[in-house]
Parts: sequence; C-alpha cells; structure tokens
Amino acid sequence: MVPLTELTCSEAPSGASFVSGVPNVDSVWNILLGGTMRLGNYLRVFSALSVLLLWHSPVSAEDYYWTIINTEGRFANPLLACEAYRVAHTNYSPGSIQFKSDTRASCKFVRVDGVPVTGPDAVRNGSGCSNGTVYNSETGECTAPEEDECADKAGIDEGFSKSGTAPDGFAFISSGGIGGTQRQGCKNGCALEIHDNRCKWGVAGAYYCRGIATYTGQQCATTGTGDQIDEDTNESTEPETIKEDVPCVYSASGDKQVCESKKSEEKEGQSCGTVNGVPTCVSTPPAKNGVDISTEVTTETHADGSTTITKKDTATSTTCTGINSCTSKTATTTTVIQKDADGNTTSTESKCTGAACGSSYNPDRDGDGLGDGEGEGSGGEGQDWYTPGDDTFESVLTQFAADVKQTPIASKTTNFLTFRASGACPRWSVSVWVFDIDIDQLCSGNIPWDAIRAVILAAAAFLSFRIALF
Repeated sequence: MVPLTELTCSEAPSGASFVSGVPNVDSVWNILLGGTMRLGNYLRVFSALSVLLLWHSPVSAEDYYWTIINTEGRFANPLLACEAYRVAHTNYSPGSIQFKSDTRASCKFVRVDGVPVTGPDAVRNGSGCSNGTVYNSETGECTAPEEDECADKAGIDEGFSKSGTAPDGFAFISSGGIGGTQRQGCKNGCALEIHDNRCKWGVAGAYYCRGIATYTGQQCATTGTGDQIDEDTNESTEPETIKEDVPCVYSASGDKQVCESKKSEEKEGQSCGTVNGVPTCVSTPPAKNGVDISTEVTTETHADGSTTITKKDTATSTTCTGINSCTSKTATTTTVIQKDADGNTTSTESKCTGAACGSSYNPDRDGDGLGDGEGEGSGGEGQDWYTPGDDTFESVLTQFAADVKQTPIASKTTNFLTFRASGACPRWSVSVWVFDIDIDQLCSGNIPWDAIRAVILAAAAFLSFRIALF
C-alpha cells in the first residue's frame, strides 16, 4: 500500500483532491463512505439470492401423489392410478384397491371371465398436504377439511330431552336410590355443557329428562365426552303416581282354572338441576308397593256326588324405596273346601306357607285372589262371602228399637216407636206412632208402597217433634 503522502494526482481516486501533494481530509472521508455503501448493496443482493436458492431447493413441501409402474402421470389417489393402469394395459373390469401400508396400495381387477386378479402396486410420493388441506387415510389423498359446524354454534343455548334406563352413559344411580345425570352431552356430533335439567325416575331405573344445554364449540369426537341427547319433546317431568289393577279372570288350563292378578301403586321420584347454583326442586327417590298373585283352582268330584275344591294362591308382595332398591316376600295360601252332593259347604280348611304369611306383605290372606272375575270356563270356587251367624232380622230390628228408646229424645215420649215381631214366612208387623205396618214382602213379593209412605211420614214427624222440643 502506498503511503497517503506519496500519492500523486495521477494516482488519486476520482473525487479526491490534493493541495501541494497533501490530500484533502473531506475527500478522504467521502472515499471511505462510498466504499461502505457499496458493500451494503452487495450484502442485500447476496441475501436475495439465498432466498431464491432455498425456494427452489429439493426439500420444499410437495403434496402427496401416487404413481404406478409403466403408466405415466401423477394421480391424486391410488384408485385413480390403478384405473389408469387398467385402461392402458388390460381388458379387465374396474375393481378396487387394498392398502398394504400408508404408502402402497394393491390394484384389484376382475377378468372378463369373472375371476378376480391382483395388479401392480400404486406408490405414494410427496411430503404432505398444503394450502390447508388434510390427508384422508381412507382414500389416500389430500382433501379440503370439512366445515366445523360445532365451532359456529359455540355459546348457543338449546333445549333437549333424554330418556333411557339407568345406569347408562348419561344417567347414574346415587346413594339413597336417587338418580343423577352427567353434566355433558352430545348432539349431532357437537359437545354441550348441561346447566339446567330436571328428571323423573321409576323404581326400575327408567328416566325422562328435560333441560337447557350450551354448545361448547368442540366436536364430541375431539373431547371424547358426552352421551347423545335428543330434541326437546316438551313432555312433563313432574313425577306421577302410576296405579295398576289387574283382576283375576279365570281360564282353563288342563283340569285347572287359573288366573293372574296384580295390584300396585308407584310414585315416581325426581332429580333436579340448578339455575345459578340454586337447585330447581327437591330430589326424591321413587317408591312402589305392589302384589302379584297366581291362582290355581282344582275341583275333584267323588262317587257320592260330593266335591273337593282346592284353591292355591301364591302372592308375591314387593316394596321399593328407591331405584333398584326393592324387597319381596311370598306367601302361598292353600284353601280346601268340601261340599256335599247338594252343593252345601261341609268344611273349609286353609293354610299359609312363606315369609309373608300373617303380615301386611300378604294382602290375599283370605285366599280369594284380587278381584275374582269370570273368564273362559266355569271358574273356580272362591271365598264364601257370607257365613250365617246368630243375628236375625227380628233380633236386629228389636235391638235397634231398644237403642232408640234409650236416647234422651225418645225417653221423653211413650209408645212412639214399638215393634211386634211375628209371622211364619217370616212376616213382621211394626207399629210406628199411628201406623201399623206389615212387613211380608219376602213372602208376597209386593212392593211396600204403604211402608215407604209410612217411613217418609214418620221421618218427617220425628224431625218436627225434635225441633219442637228444642
């Protein structure tokens, strides 16, 4: 490098000036500044060239495509590649593909004679999917993503209903036999958060719920939570009392007469959601009491014309105090009735076996079933509804008269109400105040219009007499 003091005019760079062989300071500074600016321009050009080189480098992303041997072209999926091969090289009929791996798929064709054949493999190339497309592993191609309807519904409230039998994916059974529900739901593939619902429950776990849920904006497949809920059906969730009463209707079964009878009462329970953290009702368990009775009647006729009737009632009583919280007891009552040839009952014997005998668990303690009815066949002998006692019409009427006479109002009068019981048919005569009434309708069959008139007049006179005294 030549010392600055030795530079001559002929050697000076353009733009430099010297005075008496000595360079001007301002000129030297301009030379240095200009060199620096030219170096910055070189760096900018180098950076641009580097970007262009990287843009065209072989490691840039390329969408997946498929190729197949002896067939030119790039195909979006392996099925298109196999079809191009079939058209170019065979007279086979179109077929299908079978994936061997993520990057290879076998071509399947059908020969003209109907025999299936396997062709060459289609091979996947490329490095991924671009421009927002996603890879479909079922078809082997890049496709546009489906529109996310769930995201568009985020924050929207919607009514729903749900029915089923607990326990399931939506409902569960808590302590005390009370039902409960999950706080998440799924509707048309979109996840919802349930924040207000009310349900009614049966003792067997059947439930019906209604409420309000809010879309979270996520898909159920993504969150993995929530059971399917349905459109709101607007049915009531108020607990109901369900009564069942099925009478005994006999039908023939071989040499027996049989029937099934039942009676029950079920009160549904309820479970409640919350609004702003406050429960909307009081949760209660369901309850049920009922009895099922199976009846069999067998009649045996003896040589002398007498009969033996055997009636067997098996009663199963069930008490439920919550969902799937039921207890049952059974009592079997066997009644044997002996009758003579004229049909008169000569003896009746009854016995009971089982845990419910002699308790409230056996509502059929008399062995007559529930509501004996008539059906096909002649039916069976049931309970004798009337058993003769010591009371007669005469004794009951006489006792009634004595009781009336002992009352304060009747004791103040004499000969107001007297009875004379007589007759052989039987016939009775009654003296009421100024009336003499003959009671013989059991023998004559005549309608006692006089008696009816007398009773009405007597009642009116009695009330008038009472009013007059008090």
